[in-house]
Amino acid sequence: MFLAACGDSPNNEPTDESKNGPKDEINLNGSWTTSCTETKIEDLDVYSQSTYTFLDSEFDQSIVYFTDSACSNIQELSASSWVGSYGSFEFIDSTITSDGVEATIIELTYLGKGFENVGEINLRLAVYIENDSLYLGTQSDGIYSINFFYPYYLEQ
Repeated sequence: MFLAACGDSPNNEPTDESKNGPKDEINLNGSWTTSCTETKIEDLDVYSQSTYTFLDSEFDQSIVYFTDSACSNIQELSASSWVGSYGSFEFIDSTITSDGVEATIIELTYLGKGFENVGEINLRLAVYIENDSLYLGTQSDGIYSINFFYPYYLEQ
């Protein structure tokens, strides 16, 4: 048996499916950090950890470089290699990604990098959380894809 219905909800208020914005905003509050990852910067083979910290509608992002695979000894780099940024974010919508998962779209508004004001830069990302792992995704040709190879782990 096939059953279908159309129309507005009582009192002509929009249904959850027709409202703009995500049905359920996810809780991003906290610090989310990657594992120690091998990378290259300033012609050096180093290791890095990236962290996003979200609190209410603000975020900080930092990348710290290390000399060892345990990410315990900080690699000294020039000031121009230091990566840290901050800004605000908002929940935009939800979407089904090319990976087949429902993700929340957030818009990050970068307001500064380190101690510099870089002007306002906006970036939309897909966010998917499973257990205590956060995965980010970017958009290509109108479709978001989640990077499941680079998880951020919620710090306890």
